[in-house]
Amino acid sequence: MRCGAQSPCDNRHLKNAIRDALLMRGTRDFGDLVSYRAFIDEIVSRRNAAHGKRIDAERPHLQALPDRRTTDFEEVIVTAAADELTAGKRTSADRRRSKQVKPSAPG
Repeated sequence: MRCGAQSPCDNRHLKNAIRDALLMRGTRDFGDLVSYRAFIDEIVSRRNAAHGKRIDAERPHLQALPDRRTTDFEEVIVTAAADELTAGKRTSADRRRSKQVKPSAPG
């Protein structure tokens, strides 16, 4: 799979940087949440500094975030018989899938 804008691996480079920093640190354990957040902030700050010119070029085009989180989907409960999902081949994964809440596209 190729990584690009809006792909599932958008954060691949950041995840790799965090993994590498954890390996260099020697442990994944943190004394508290504040320590963990400081660790992540340091990694993100270093990466942002490395990309400073590009970030500065984009900054004038950014819009303010809304006051509250927006909802761009509606949750609906979808039920279906497991055999309908797999054309008659029943599996435990299909039975679990038939019970999940799935977001629907905005209408």
